[in-house]
Amino acid sequence: MRGESVEQTERILADLGKGPRLDPSAAAALQRLLGREVGRDGLSRLFQPSFPGVRTFSIQVRAAPDQALELTLVGIARDGRPVWIGQRAFVQGRDGSLEIHRGFDEVDAAYQSRNITTDLMRREMQLLERLGTGPSSRLTIDAEGVGRYVCAMHGFRFADESDEGPPLRSVRAFEPDGDRSRLQEAGLRLADRVAQRYGIGRLAVEATMEEIREANEPWQFARVKLAGMPKLMAEGDDGDLGVGAFGRQMLLSNETPAWRACLPLNARVRKDDPGEEYRRRKTARSEARLFRELAQCRRDLDDGTRPTKIRSIQRMGLIAPSWFLPELKAMTHDPDRRVASVAKQAVRQIQGTDLQDRLLRFGLDSRNEPRRRGLALRVLAEHFPARLKGLLPMLRVHPDARIQRSIVPLLERSEDPGAELASMLAANPRDETEDGPRPGVEAMRIELIERLTELRDPSTLPVLMAAYRRSPPPPPAEQLALSRALVVFPDPRAQTVLAEPRQTALMPPLP
Repeated sequence: MRGESVEQTERILADLGKGPRLDPSAAAALQRLLGREVGRDGLSRLFQPSFPGVRTFSIQVRAAPDQALELTLVGIARDGRPVWIGQRAFVQGRDGSLEIHRGFDEVDAAYQSRNITTDLMRREMQLLERLGTGPSSRLTIDAEGVGRYVCAMHGFRFADESDEGPPLRSVRAFEPDGDRSRLQEAGLRLADRVAQRYGIGRLAVEATMEEIREANEPWQFARVKLAGMPKLMAEGDDGDLGVGAFGRQMLLSNETPAWRACLPLNARVRKDDPGEEYRRRKTARSEARLFRELAQCRRDLDDGTRPTKIRSIQRMGLIAPSWFLPELKAMTHDPDRRVASVAKQAVRQIQGTDLQDRLLRFGLDSRNEPRRRGLALRVLAEHFPARLKGLLPMLRVHPDARIQRSIVPLLERSEDPGAELASMLAANPRDETEDGPRPGVEAMRIELIERLTELRDPSTLPVLMAAYRRSPPPPPAEQLALSRALVVFPDPRAQTVLAEPRQTALMPPLP
């Protein structure tokens, strides 16, 4: 890894404690897992990519019942749009080593070449190395969809064949081994179909099948070739790394099964890490693209017409690093009032002084996708709470639960958090409609229940009891959250409610 990246990680680790404190349970979980105090801003900065046009915020940070620490990451572009969304979980592995389980990052098409995923993977690997949290520290992920190919190129291994076993946070954590054999079976079937479709000879097919049978690691599947495949199925930019057109198609095929992936951090694996060159190339391509874009902006400023000059300044406001500020500030005094106005806007975007306003506009604009609107508002609620204070009554009764949920942290900071949270839980039942329950209502209810569990306010017990007794019964995840909430109450009414289903199940049928 590059020396400057290591130094940057060291600085970020030194600043982990900065910013407002996290919720007590989340702060305690991170202290136990990372061995140091972590603040809200420090945690966000840990996942900040090098591309300057995106700022990362950590939200919905929670200590899970299995002692893991879960969080959602939202990358906000300078125009206020959430352009990448990721999930992470810090977990203590089977031997006590730290394990970072990654959800697959959802990155907008316009930002997919900005190296966000690769930057964060490199940062997470360095974090595990610097913290020294055990001999078997590793990154893990459920490799599905395009992730099957991406994880193979990053050098991930089959987790079910590792000494530590499948990821503890995998959706298939308890399934038996066999991910490699399932990939091989899928590859053999695909080789036959491709050969028949393009009239490829049997000798070429047999050679490919032999490669598939001998592949022991995911990256070896990516390098499988099939002689005679048409040029339209080329290897792409990764051909120089040995990627075969057939291997690439196989890992990207919808019929290829998912596999449980891990990237161990022990020295033996790092010496032959096949993903390091892949990461280096992707980083170089991303940096070169940004350099070309900024160079073009400068040429347009010098030689372009007025509209071209304005477009160039606007582009710089979205992607330029902070060292372009002196040039842009000089243009704020341009005799052309339109140019000066656009330059002032670009300066504000780079400095981030108007990011709160842009986030709010995005979150309140009904033309935007509701889930992303909810995330934008949640960033404001957790990192800039004063900005939403006046909108609390309106957002509390919003018909979309994904947007409603954004204000939950504000309710917990109110004068009577128990009453506020309990009333919101009671006012938002999981009622079925023709199209099913409202999108996001279950996630919101579970968060409300978990926050009530931490408060242990006796006045909230009736609401939790009513939710537990509701007919039809709540889904398993909510029922489990309600059970945990009721268990912590010493009030005998809570224990009575918990015993009711068991008594009903044991009652003999009526004659």
